[in-house]
Amino acid sequence: MPHPAHGATAAVHHPRSVNGSAMRRGERQSSARRVYDVLRTAIRQGELPRGSSLVEEHLIHAMSASRQAVREALQALATEGLVARRRRVGTTVSASIMTVAADQLMTLDEHRDLPAKSEIEVLEVRDLPCPPWLRERLILGPDEQVRMTEQVIRVDGEPACTRVAYVPLTRLPSSSVESVHDLASAFEMSFGVAMAPVESLVEAVAADPMTAELLDVPAGSPLLVRESLISGVDGIPREVCYMHYRGDRFCFVSQSV
Repeated sequence: MPHPAHGATAAVHHPRSVNGSAMRRGERQSSARRVYDVLRTAIRQGELPRGSSLVEEHLIHAMSASRQAVREALQALATEGLVARRRRVGTTVSASIMTVAADQLMTLDEHRDLPAKSEIEVLEVRDLPCPPWLRERLILGPDEQVRMTEQVIRVDGEPACTRVAYVPLTRLPSSSVESVHDLASAFEMSFGVAMAPVESLVEAVAADPMTAELLDVPAGSPLLVRESLISGVDGIPREVCYMHYRGDRFCFVSQSV
């Protein structure tokens, strides 16, 4: 075991001083997370709509948090683009978070005074042989084709998500529906049969450069990808689709019975 050189003084740290410092850092970080969580929820629920002012002094007292914790939480929200911080102006809410039900593609925001305006841009429509890994899900034979449709959906003029859908050519809808808010009604109007519960899988991924450009976010930004199998109550699959949602603008909600 090495010894201090002659005349040198070895530094001795009392265990309680080290642990106390780490504890204080942990408390500050935990406090910042608590402020962030509550404010983000308030933005998502519409309790803090766009244009709302976030005053540090008010937040300090309302959240029983330190000034440093409040500032760290506000900076985290600013990094996500949910609030804007300007010198001599203060901090204001600059964006909203949309909640999507498990059986929907998009949603009307019930907390807004006016419904969100959605627009669909079709990027490509092409007929092609069904990819082998989709045949079993769509219950198709080896020679059957599908129609691939790629779209970008915008909400209030802002890119919200991309959608790639595969529909068997033998099961194309008899009519098209422009609304993307009520999936069950749109499905029944398109296919003439009621929709069965949607089978969905959601996972988080990093945005590839092409998708990032479509959604107007930096490459590598977090996205929520949902793979859905949409069938009728007759048991026949009508569509497999993949949707890439901006991770900073969407959350999913489901209800269990």
